[in-house]
Amino acid sequence: MPTNEEEIKHVSFTEKSGNPKQVHAKITKALPTIKNILEQHRLNSIGFGENNENKTISWEDFPNEVDPSGGELNPDRSKRKRQQIENMVSRILPLLRTGDKIVEFCAGGGHLGIVVAYLRPDCQVVLLDNKEESMNRACSRIKSLGLKNVTFYLTNLEYYNGSFDIGTTLHACGTATDLVLKKCINDR
Repeated sequence: MPTNEEEIKHVSFTEKSGNPKQVHAKITKALPTIKNILEQHRLNSIGFGENNENKTISWEDFPNEVDPSGGELNPDRSKRKRQQIENMVSRILPLLRTGDKIVEFCAGGGHLGIVVAYLRPDCQVVLLDNKEESMNRACSRIKSLGLKNVTFYLTNLEYYNGSFDIGTTLHACGTATDLVLKKCINDR
């Protein structure tokens, strides 16, 4: 496990580039190195370097409130958000056991957490965000769905001290990404 805060705060495998294709190529080339570093620290590297097809979600079979479009996103953004959620859910679901607690840090409107809560009613999902408007939208969707396995925290992520089995984020950016990683590593 990393013990030095510098290892946690600043992990970069490629130099910044303005061209997304170049960044993707560099990251793809670096995947074996990334996997090796994760394994050295006993962190799971699910899906890296594997020909792992994401299990797609049949959105039309879900209630509207589960779909990101139920969170008032425009159609183009909703399509991209669906793809992100499918990718994350395909990695999270195989890890879950009955009774597990999943925390979605920087949850925003709770798009990821709502899908996980809907698919796994035997698990507890915590949505944590510091924006009241976002939490209100998520709360409205969850009430409409009648989900009983979701808890809300309106706070900055560094103030959350609860235990959890899986920590995830879809919306963290900048230093929030580092804080989420540190929170997950420390809770291991």
